Amino acid sequence: MRIPKNHHSFDWNPKLWRKEIRSMWRKWTPHKNSMIWKILGLSSILTWLNTSPKLDLILSDVNLQNYFLWTPLTSGWVLQQSSPLFTLLILGLMAAFKSGAFEGSVRRPRYFAYAAVIFIGLTLFSLVLPSGLLWSVCSEGITLIWFASELERRWGGRRLFTLCFLTLSIAYGLGAIYLYLFGGSPVYGIHPFTRGLILVWGHYMGAHKLTFLNVRGDQLRWVVYAFCGFELLLLPPPFGLISLSATFFLDQFVRGKIPKI
Repeated sequence: MRIPKNHHSFDWNPKLWRKEIRSMWRKWTPHKNSMIWKILGLSSILTWLNTSPKLDLILSDVNLQNYFLWTPLTSGWVLQQSSPLFTLLILGLMAAFKSGAFEGSVRRPRYFAYAAVIFIGLTLFSLVLPSGLLWSVCSEGITLIWFASELERRWGGRRLFTLCFLTLSIAYGLGAIYLYLFGGSPVYGIHPFTRGLILVWGHYMGAHKLTFLNVRGDQLRWVVYAFCGFELLLLPPPFGLISLSATFFLDQFVRGKIPKI
């Protein structure tokens, strides 16, 4: 039986490659005016500014003792260091999905080449940026795009940003009180907000079954709270406290327990 030429085609076709990559970008990313890009842009700027030895934006007991009172407001916008392996893993999963590998037959192997070219391009671009900045943006950007795109369509960009600002400010404000009273490890990152977004996303999924976790969407709340509990027990304080407080705030908001914003 003759296999059609394009069934397992890996032919060099730059025009087709560019068209398919653009199509994937438009399908899987928010529009250019999305608030998600603005949140990532602000986080990138503050992360870059934090590399200056004269400017410390990280929440820590030392900074609080030195009266760096802006750190509870800025620490949540400084991105945590991330590995390029996470970005490579996501690109690989996307390539496997588009190629048909998850269905048992790799019908479009060129998508693995797309993933490799994109990863190499990102690696080269990362060399001209502060160490780790690009991979941090990619890591948090993937999480935000995955979970916040639908929420932005429901809420609007302004409400999404307001919730992001309030969530981070409240969570890191509580973390600052803990550090001032008891001391602890420096803490920063937008993860408290993105962690809470997973819970909110699950809430809107309702009774829909999430096959990869074998739970309903509305049961994802307890999975997120379980992770927060592990962080409280296993990670240096106030990391767990900040994650839990941010998750609880967004949980109460989406369930209508606090005034609408």
